[in-house]
Amino acid sequence: MNSDSRNSGTPFPLRINSIEKFHLFDDADSFPNNLFCRFVFDGKADRDHAIEAIRFFEDRHPMARAVVEPFDGSIPRKWIEARTDQLPSSTIIWEQGRPAQPPFDFSPEPLDLTRQCGLQIFVRQFENRTEAMVQVHHAVFDGGGGIQVINDWLTAYNNLNNGRPADAGAKKLDPGQLIRRNHLGVFSRAYLRHIYKQPIALFGAIKFLFRSFVRLGNRNVDSRSRKLRPAEITGRWLPPESLSKLRSEAERLGVHLNSILLARLFYSVEAFRSGGDDQWIRVILPMSIREVADRRLSAANRSAVVQIDRRQSNFSDKDAFVQYLNREVGIIRLWQFSKLFLMVIRMMSVFPGWLKRSARNPDSRGSLIFTNLGNPFSRNRNLHTREQRTGDEIVDTEVGNLVLREFDLSGPVKPGTPVNFTVQEHGPRLRITMHYDSREISESDAMRLFDVYETSLNDD
Repeated sequence: MNSDSRNSGTPFPLRINSIEKFHLFDDADSFPNNLFCRFVFDGKADRDHAIEAIRFFEDRHPMARAVVEPFDGSIPRKWIEARTDQLPSSTIIWEQGRPAQPPFDFSPEPLDLTRQCGLQIFVRQFENRTEAMVQVHHAVFDGGGGIQVINDWLTAYNNLNNGRPADAGAKKLDPGQLIRRNHLGVFSRAYLRHIYKQPIALFGAIKFLFRSFVRLGNRNVDSRSRKLRPAEITGRWLPPESLSKLRSEAERLGVHLNSILLARLFYSVEAFRSGGDDQWIRVILPMSIREVADRRLSAANRSAVVQIDRRQSNFSDKDAFVQYLNREVGIIRLWQFSKLFLMVIRMMSVFPGWLKRSARNPDSRGSLIFTNLGNPFSRNRNLHTREQRTGDEIVDTEVGNLVLREFDLSGPVKPGTPVNFTVQEHGPRLRITMHYDSREISESDAMRLFDVYETSLNDD
């Protein structure tokens, strides 16, 4: 399918907005600013159906076929429509696996968005198993946008494999909404109701600038000068009974499950440090800023980040600690403090040199990153999901002739912030994924931190 047959509502060329510029500047060969999604399926994938399903989401999500217009100087300005040979359906890498080949030993190259689209797919096929890795550039999609595209890929493959049109059951989207994807909603009624509270967010941000915090990696390494590394991603399932206990605790305390998971991450980092001085632990939390008005927006980057600082002296009353954490995150969402990050980025973009220096800051931004992606796949109504209760409870999600058995979703790591934890639910189980940088934190230390966190989630 070439660009002439695309939806006439596609608004190319598109101006590259301030947050997209920030993520483009934040990219480096040594630290690709990419999101990673990897899957294990039972069954052998049908290549023709898989590629046709990719063409479906290319047509449905214009940013999946966007490239950066070649530019002079150092400031990218426009997204333009990719040539056919630059599209994900053309750049897909499809390999035949060897029987003894280790899982997921892909070493993806960084995505150069002047030469290719911001989404690349790797598929490795075995006799009765299929592995897939999707690499997504953060300038093009946030985590929610990446999941939106992948769900459309799985849905279209399922439809085609069952003899239905690729778009059966697909929600209608409006490509024209991409033009307003950078809106902050600062003149919306919901935001104006809380405008007088924004100095609180500014005061908190200023405190962060002057506060030192725990660094898990090696601070004596020049991160930006180092060469490409493979993505070190590992995942584990939490047993159904552990997730059930965590839900019960959240209900008892009147908090969200996410607050329990976040609190136990703070405890785990402190236990990993084995005591020492009472330093701040800084967790970076990505947050979606999608609103009701964005419900027909195709996949794009509509996210911000906030920071949460805590230290050991805050942990004495753990119930109170979780409840305070829950209130803080709730206030950040209700009062829309995450938009402060976007407003600062937009102001800095007036002077692109400032924005570039901020994005390429080699110093640590936080102790680690934590993202909760909710329930990304088993709630896809276009796929058949069933629970099997023989032995350990597991969830089978049927995707045509394939069955989804395992998946990991993870965001990038950053210089000085070498660990990124992501959690996602799948039926009665919780998947914990850790992406770490072995140049800054050793494999043994990373696994020890993962063990501590897993143990804290399994304990009563």
